[in-house]
Parts: sequence; structure tokens; C-alpha cells
Amino acid sequence: LKCNARCLHCGSSAGIKRPHNLDYDKILKTLDEISGHNCRYMTFIGGEYFLYPKWKDLLAEAAKRKITTNIISNGWMVNEDVVDFMKTANFDGLGISIDGGTAQTHDYIRQVPGMFDRAFRAVDAANRKRLAIGAIFLKRCLNPLQTDIWTNKDNSFYRTESC
Repeated sequence: LKCNARCLHCGSSAGIKRPHNLDYDKILKTLDEISGHNCRYMTFIGGEYFLYPKWKDLLAEAAKRKITTNIISNGWMVNEDVVDFMKTANFDGLGISIDGGTAQTHDYIRQVPGMFDRAFRAVDAANRKRLAIGAIFLKRCLNPLQTDIWTNKDNSFYRTESC
């Protein structure tokens, strides 16, 4: 659960590395167990998945077991080299967390200056390499779905709730 952000909404204190986190061998055993039960799809989340030193190894091991993976990330560490590696694994898509339509809102919620820009650099890298990408939104009253950048083709937006 190690993370480089200090999000206001994080209920798991993901910024703090815990002594009881799964070690690599236990994760491999878990991959064996779930693949033995015909699990064919898995999402890696964190904290921040890309801070795990063996993240590439885990994707490769999941692919060996014919498990399709995706990752939810804050995007800070995602660049074209990372995307290139993901494309070599049995990888389905990357979800980037976006917590507001402006850098001010997003970075305040994430408590890291520049994180909004880094998230969109990750989106751009994935798009350039044609990797499936999605946005993970957290709806809060701090970010009442700032829609200036979130529109569909006809420039409309449907909002189902308000603060």
C-alpha cells in the first residue's frame, strides 16, 4: 500500500508502508491459487502500484498464468517506457485517478503539487501508444465534477447528483 500521494479521502493510510504487506512469494502463491480457480482477470491497485519494486515481474507472472490484468494508478510514474512494458504483458488497461477538473482541485485532494499534470502525462503516453485507458473519478463536494474538461462528443455532460 505504499503511495507517493497523501489523498484526503484515503481510508487505508496508503502512504504508510505496513510491515504486514504481502511479500513477493506470497503474491506469486496468490496468483497460483486464483489462476487454479480459473480467475482470468485481475486489477492491481495500491497505494501506488508502480512504487512496488517488482511491478514488472508481477505483470509478467500474471501473464504466464493467463491472467489478464489492469492497473489503477495516480499516473505519477507512468511514461512511454512503462506503457511499452505493459503492452508486452497480458494487459487490458490502465485507470488513472482524476479528482477534479483543475490542477488546483486535484492536487489539493491528492496533496501533491503537480500530480494533475503528471496524471495527464500518463494519459497522453497511453494514448500515444494506443493502450486502453480510463479515468477513475472520486466524486466529492470538494470537486463538484468540474466539467470543463469532461465532455462527450456533443459537448454535453450528464450529472446525476450534486453536493
